[in-house]
Amino acid sequence: MIKGIHHAQITVPVGAENAARDFYCGVLNLREVDKPDALKANGGLWLQVGAQQLHIGIEEADVRAQTKAHIAYEVDDLADLRQRLTANGIEPADNTPIPGYYRIEIRDPFGNRVEFIQALKDHAPFLINPSERYKDSYIAAMREIQEVDGRPPRWNYDNFKNNFDEFIEILRAYEDNPPAGKVPQTTYWLIAEGEYAGRIDIRHHLNPSLERYGGHIGYDIRPSMRQKGYGTKQLALVLPKVWALGIERALITCDDDNIGSRKIIEANGGILQDKIDTGQSSLTRRYWVTKP
Repeated sequence: MIKGIHHAQITVPVGAENAARDFYCGVLNLREVDKPDALKANGGLWLQVGAQQLHIGIEEADVRAQTKAHIAYEVDDLADLRQRLTANGIEPADNTPIPGYYRIEIRDPFGNRVEFIQALKDHAPFLINPSERYKDSYIAAMREIQEVDGRPPRWNYDNFKNNFDEFIEILRAYEDNPPAGKVPQTTYWLIAEGEYAGRIDIRHHLNPSLERYGGHIGYDIRPSMRQKGYGTKQLALVLPKVWALGIERALITCDDDNIGSRKIIEANGGILQDKIDTGQSSLTRRYWVTKP
């Protein structure tokens, strides 16, 4: 009877052992183990993955970048891994959701398909660029916001349903080609519990209007996800991206009577500058968050 899987093998090109070590040991933090003396002449390396092993062999093959064959690694912090991959110039793709799990995948530097998987119940919230993968979840969130807050969506629901890819492109275009009178803006979505949970925008610089109301960062959380700490987490996750744009001090504003937003900003180091009349229903509180 088969008792389990002892090891899996992938391949890299001749002479790529050190590059494989850099990726699998350096980026993914796997531990190399000694190969038996009888196999060392074959090249490659062995790695420990929990109770199993990954064997990296040597093979010249042109099919690695096309094959669907892959290894799926179960991880305990997919959000942290995503950030580590991105920091190393590797942009993971969201994989098709399956019940109970969240998945991402990449191609390693040699073309091997690699999947990472974590149970949704254990998965920390994370930010992504707007994605068609969360179309249904996003539309549901807009319906919640309209019902609870009375704010209609930017598009009607038929437009969202039939042209969501166009909507995503419009959001992305704000980064390099904003509409007249607007500043460049990068939008991220917060994903939590496998769903679209909120939106956060980074305005790359301030104009006179944003200096009074709006600031560098604007955000919201869908009603069903409020009072769970996601607003505070969302702002904490975006601040490193703000600093990466060269912004040393970020202005964040909120209405004076918005207690939830005040708590979110203050929990992330916001220092109140003043309260001013901007023509809103209440005074506007202006906070500054400074790069550490």
